[in-house]
Amino acid sequence: MALETVFQDLVTRIERVREELTQLWITVKQDPPTENAVPIERFAEVIEDAIGWIEEARAGAIAARDAMSHPMDSYRVRQELMSSQEQFFVAAYQFSTEIVSFERLAAVLQFCNEQDDLRWRRAWAPEAMRAVERCREPYDAAGRALYVCWRDLAERLSLASVSVQTTNVGQQITGASEFARAFGSEGIG
Repeated sequence: MALETVFQDLVTRIERVREELTQLWITVKQDPPTENAVPIERFAEVIEDAIGWIEEARAGAIAARDAMSHPMDSYRVRQELMSSQEQFFVAAYQFSTEIVSFERLAAVLQFCNEQDDLRWRRAWAPEAMRAVERCREPYDAAGRALYVCWRDLAERLSLASVSVQTTNVGQQITGASEFARAFGSEGIG
């Protein structure tokens, strides 16, 4: 696959993460049956934070993709890809420790179960959990796309490089006058 295509795939996969997180945020924020839903509000805040990190990862991926245009600016490609990866890792960490953590989901479900309004238990909570689950695969796919970008970029850059390695293993190079002094003017007999 062409390197440009690999970078476009990364952008597409990060955009998919953003779309799923946005859908999760909408699900969590839409039509709350009560005003004082603190666990739900906190849940929405961490989702919003993850969306912000994913936006930054997307911006880096787009900048890296754009730096691929002819002539390729390999320094800028590497810098933007590193930026994208750093932001993506923060978003993935946020997802695994704040959004899908047992404690967070347990607090949200406990709050829903304590409500008198059955909409929380029968409709809102199951849909929110399905929306959380829909985010997992896009995160994994974007992580794999980052790996493929790095792998293919390293391969491309190694094709254009020249490696020269010299070693000096007991060899001494001498000029003609030193040779004559060492072996006499007649040379080696």
